[in-house]
Amino acid sequence: MEAKHVRSKQALDLPPCDLAVVLPTLNERDNLPPLLWHLHRALLWEGLTWKAVIVDDGSSDGTPQEALRLSRRYPLALLTRNGRRGLSSAILEGIRSAPSDLVVVMDADGSHPPEAIPRLLQPLLEGKADVVVGSRYMGGTRLEGLSRGRRWASRLATSLARRLTSIHDPLSGFFALRRDRILWKDLQPKGFKLLWELLVRNPHLRVREVPTDFLPRKYGKSKMRPGVVSAFLLQWAALSLHEIFRSHRQFLRFCVVGLVGFGVDVLAFQALLRGFSLPPLQAQGLSFWIAATHNFLWNRKVTFPNSDHLPARVGYIRFLLLGLISLSFRTALISYLMNMAGLGVSWALLFGVLASVLMNFTGSKWWALGRPLRDVPFLVPLRETMVWGCIAVLFLWRLLYAGLLQLLPEEAYYWNYAVHPSLSYFDHPPMVAWIIWVGTRVLGNTEIGVRIGFLLLGLGTSWLLYRLGTLWFSKQVGLASALAAQILPLTFGEGMLAFPDGPLFFFELLTAYGVTKALFECKGSWWFFSGAALGLALLSKYTALLLVPSCLLILLGRPEWRRWFLRPEPYIGLLVALVFFSPVLLWNAHHDWASFRFQFAYRLARHDYNPLTNFIRFWASQMALQTPFLFLAMMAGLLFSMRNWRSSNPSWALASGFSLPCIGAFALYGLRSWVKINWPAPAYLFLLLPAMALYVGHPQDGYRFSLPSWLVAGIRATPYFLLFMVAMTFYHLTVGLPGAPAPARAVIWKELSASALQMQRSLSEIRGKSPFFLGMDKYSLASELAFYTQQPQRTFSQDVVGADGLGYAYWTNPSSLSGQDAVAVVQARKRDKIRLLLKRFRKVGPLQPVEISWGGRTLGSFLLVPAMGYLPEPHKENSKHHKGRAEPRGRNK
Repeated sequence: MEAKHVRSKQALDLPPCDLAVVLPTLNERDNLPPLLWHLHRALLWEGLTWKAVIVDDGSSDGTPQEALRLSRRYPLALLTRNGRRGLSSAILEGIRSAPSDLVVVMDADGSHPPEAIPRLLQPLLEGKADVVVGSRYMGGTRLEGLSRGRRWASRLATSLARRLTSIHDPLSGFFALRRDRILWKDLQPKGFKLLWELLVRNPHLRVREVPTDFLPRKYGKSKMRPGVVSAFLLQWAALSLHEIFRSHRQFLRFCVVGLVGFGVDVLAFQALLRGFSLPPLQAQGLSFWIAATHNFLWNRKVTFPNSDHLPARVGYIRFLLLGLISLSFRTALISYLMNMAGLGVSWALLFGVLASVLMNFTGSKWWALGRPLRDVPFLVPLRETMVWGCIAVLFLWRLLYAGLLQLLPEEAYYWNYAVHPSLSYFDHPPMVAWIIWVGTRVLGNTEIGVRIGFLLLGLGTSWLLYRLGTLWFSKQVGLASALAAQILPLTFGEGMLAFPDGPLFFFELLTAYGVTKALFECKGSWWFFSGAALGLALLSKYTALLLVPSCLLILLGRPEWRRWFLRPEPYIGLLVALVFFSPVLLWNAHHDWASFRFQFAYRLARHDYNPLTNFIRFWASQMALQTPFLFLAMMAGLLFSMRNWRSSNPSWALASGFSLPCIGAFALYGLRSWVKINWPAPAYLFLLLPAMALYVGHPQDGYRFSLPSWLVAGIRATPYFLLFMVAMTFYHLTVGLPGAPAPARAVIWKELSASALQMQRSLSEIRGKSPFFLGMDKYSLASELAFYTQQPQRTFSQDVVGADGLGYAYWTNPSSLSGQDAVAVVQARKRDKIRLLLKRFRKVGPLQPVEISWGGRTLGSFLLVPAMGYLPEPHKENSKHHKGRAEPRGRNK
């Protein structure tokens, strides 16, 4: 039996057979004889007529000659390719040249066992599949012959490829298919993995997987080279963009509609501004709405004509929301590129518009107007990728605004923590300061430098919710929880702002993850991990102490977990937590336990309002913070978890155990005193998981518990509302919205600090020495002045004049300021604090009123007070002597 030996791209003229086996070769001479022998043996018992199609890419070791020699014993054909290289194109030519509709593709190096071919063929012969893949990553398979580095690289590449398909091993080189089911014209054989591209570009295919072993090669060398890695990455990028930009005409139509809509926007703005004499901001808002409506109508008719899957009103709402988000994103990007990257207006506008167009087109295609994800077979497995893509977009959105928005007073106060390094601080543990210290060392004393660590921890919080949701319930629950955490008001804000709650959320979830692994895997070492995470949580906020009764409740609640009380690992974990928490203990021991007395004794002694009022305030604030529908779902999740504490699924016990002590403690405390809205927040992170389990319909003991339809509808509508509010808030904080409340705490500090700096320079010229800054409240004014003047060591709070300055009292030595001058900043509505200045300075005044305006509104009125000659001890006669000099000149506007 002689081999057909051709050197062209044309199909071989071979007699038909039952099965064709395509073998791409490159220097595989020694591997061909044993491979063909095993093929003949494996297929002989199946009674199939077969032919091997060897496609050689210019071997230099005599592989073609060996194939011709073997053709006397086995049915094979040889196709040599001169000047053309590439594994995918070689396999494709072999398939096209095959004399059978039933084709098996395998490597010629002996790594794929021919004995597995009958198992691959069975689903094809039964009509249950179009493609059957020999998977290396299913249960019970062996993966041999790879070094640790190759094995790690293979798993990493497979993990990336899985994002584009629904199978375990999309990079397998061992598969069987029916040739007539493939749309060959859509294939673009680039790279080394034809199966991957075949599945991505043929979403209609029915795919099955069969576990197969991967064996070590006996002869020859591996073809793995650095070029293979780069080719894989290029192939991954091309396939990722394939579905998004599959139709170039569709994208061009979208751009044309957008360009016309831009003209409509400009014309409408001019007409509203000049013809109707509307203010610019109102005219801009209305013109945007007119242009967005125009774009929606034309895109629905021209760009996405098959958009009848959604009611017009739903698509309209989605399209408007998408436009608002992209507008907010574009505004931040342009501002960032101009103010921080130093680009000109034209380049910044170009990049901003390009990003906005890409975001609008992608969102319109897959969400607002185009084909929904659930109707696209190819994209069903992409939902996980889409979730993480949405999380990445939300992260980038926050990242841009984190560098644009001014620091809130609390953030500036915590930045002052980092400027004054210490083991701990008066009103908080030190974790918030340590994170800010690292961020500002990398990115400088800027807003983004202060916030970058908290942005990254926000991503980590979503990842931990995904991991916990997957461990407790399912991957769908984990994905829903991870995305919800990026949208809820508290976690969205804490994933951006430099507050202690951000690290608290992350490390509490990390503690719960360690406890879960310890209980599920019965490994004591996880208790040490949990102890370290608990210590870090305690370094973030004292609220983490409630995790101890949570763990105790969990262990007591289920009989199979009580045996941990007899083992040393949980107790060692507590000791590890105590070691991590030791900096706070040492600081308090050297400062008369001031922080503990402030956070515990002082707060427990408070008694405000009455129990009924406190009860209503507490639960109303919690419902508002978590949003009403999600709050009700969380409460349903709590009740369902408590009801199923001892069910076959122990995850319900974990969900209620980690949340009950926190919710219960603050609910009881709320009956006697005011509870800050964010204090019970960690409990809701744990309640989010059972709430999402009920939302997605996670099975429990053989039945499904589903939320009421009205609650499900409310949960689905909540993200629309929240994203709308975030987009409006971000836009308001940078541009301003007519009629919206003025966000004074977020926008006034740069202008106020500039006025204070100007007075400091004037006093320096007159007095010959530079005065320090004095913020006349507990911490807000001093902290903001310190950050925006970049003089933290020369900025002090009102503790230097005998009033409460919280942590500033531990950083200040009043005697070192003796005789120095100061620029004091006082809120105009609290002008009575000038009396404190009169007791501590030899001369005070004249006062300079300062008004901070924004968007045509006065946001704050302040008094800049020059004060000369600081006195460490109050001077009793100073108040009377200078009383008449403390009044401002002129009227305070």
